[in-house]
Amino acid sequence: MCGRFTLTVDGDAIFEAFDWLKEPDDGFFAQEQEWARPRYNIAPTQPVPVIGQRKDDDPALAWFRWGLVPFFSKDAKGAGRMINARIETVHQRNSFREPYKHRRCLVPADGWFEWAPTVKGAPKPKTPKQPILARLPGHHLFTFAGIWDRWKREDGTRLYTFSILTRPSQGRVADVHPRMPVVVPLDLREPWLDPNIDVGSRDLRAALLEVPPPQWEVKRVSSRVNNFRNDDPACLEPA
Repeated sequence: MCGRFTLTVDGDAIFEAFDWLKEPDDGFFAQEQEWARPRYNIAPTQPVPVIGQRKDDDPALAWFRWGLVPFFSKDAKGAGRMINARIETVHQRNSFREPYKHRRCLVPADGWFEWAPTVKGAPKPKTPKQPILARLPGHHLFTFAGIWDRWKREDGTRLYTFSILTRPSQGRVADVHPRMPVVVPLDLREPWLDPNIDVGSRDLRAALLEVPPPQWEVKRVSSRVNNFRNDDPACLEPA
């Protein structure tokens, strides 16, 4: 799964890395000053910049909250539980089926966290759970595969939320957790974003699963990550 991730660059660096994005309105990052800074420990229900695309428009950056709230939900209380969607079943589940068909997105990141497993049946450890950071060599930006939805509040305003897709783990990550986030390679970013593509005629899930996942650089980092209130460079220090 993916329960925390990092985006340790500012807004200018995002647009330099993804120079095909439509420029946002003036003051885009000022709208969320607290979250526009480099992030070292992004947690569920927090707003982050996400790349989305509407029909007949260009890809653009938007502020979405992590934890999908389906449009038909009675309230937004379940957002913290719907941070991930399995790529194997995203086209079948009621909460994810429509977003997968029409509302796909890219989630910029430069790292993600998992926690070292504990032996089943063993006594609960006295020390904090050990976080593991996975990054690309060189710590380059990449994009998770995401789906988004919008939920209407009682006052008529919209809440925009997203989930990150996961797949079976491979490589070094498999020693830590059976699931890992899906990364969208360069050649699949355009079709993944395009809401006009018929996912029935082009199986985007199969295309993503055919791509070998990156060779992640994996290391143990500070247990500061365990507390979502800690969001600073010290979170990435080696354990």
